[in-house]
Amino acid sequence: TPEREAPAGSLDELAVAYFRAKSAVLSPATIQAHEESYRLRITTALGRLNAADIDRATCEVYLAELVAAASSRQMVEKTIKALRAILKAGVEWGWM
Repeated sequence: TPEREAPAGSLDELAVAYFRAKSAVLSPATIQAHEESYRLRITTALGRLNAADIDRATCEVYLAELVAAASSRQMVEKTIKALRAILKAGVEWGWM
């Protein structure tokens, strides 16, 4: 098979692809929780960034800001879980 060029796109575009692909294999509750975390807390900070440009330092700065502004530990954990799942898919799919 020919080499496919990695898709270029923002984290928002990656998230859309993630939710579309994973809705068939993850529970509706998991998809809903990840979408809510993404929409409420991730997209405004990272959504416009090119997915390929997001590195560990970018994530650590974002997470430090998230923890500082957090209303609860549970909210932070849900947000980290959603971001981790989307970024992991981005790596596996060659976006990052």
